[in-house]
Amino acid sequence: MIYILLIVNFLFSIESQFLLNDLYKQNQWVEYSVTNDNKIIYESSKNHEAGKYIKVIKKIDYSKLEIFNKIKSIFDYNQIISNKNVNTRLILQDKDTLYAYQKISNSIPFVRDRQYIFKMYQVNDKRLDWYMLDKNHYLLKTYLSDNVHTLTYGAGSWYVDANNLINRTFVDDEVNLPNSFLHKIRISNMTAIFDDIINSLIKEEN
Repeated sequence: MIYILLIVNFLFSIESQFLLNDLYKQNQWVEYSVTNDNKIIYESSKNHEAGKYIKVIKKIDYSKLEIFNKIKSIFDYNQIISNKNVNTRLILQDKDTLYAYQKISNSIPFVRDRQYIFKMYQVNDKRLDWYMLDKNHYLLKTYLSDNVHTLTYGAGSWYVDANNLINRTFVDDEVNLPNSFLHKIRISNMTAIFDDIINSLIKEEN
């Protein structure tokens, strides 16, 4: 029985990683904007299913170890993430692989709260990946509810190249709103999390 369960979860994991793999295959990026603190925001040159991918790059003064330890400190996410509509908790750790539950309350007006479980793991000393689990994954089944909309299509990756921190992300919010409007929200959310990670490291120094 355990063997069958492992096979099923493995198959669903392969399906869920398609988006993550596609984010790294994407090699045509267009500059979207440059922030006052020198973050460069890019978007993919074309839409991919539910919208455009997003990439953020910024020079940093922290080591790969410091950055990745901070991103993996899921126990502290409710203090690290400045958006208090986001609630996070670690639900499982299997060696270096983390599984975390996130609920987003009223992130977009007139829509239900959102929830998902993501799997996070370090690929190598330069790269840290995550992706959302499929609804059929056994960890998500106990959270399924008609009162909360469950997201399953989302992935991202943190990469440190020399002194640059690079974050690639795409999440399908599954909201019936114009893609141009959702794209701005996704960029705002992504840059906010990027800033939260850096600001948390700055606070530790002071």
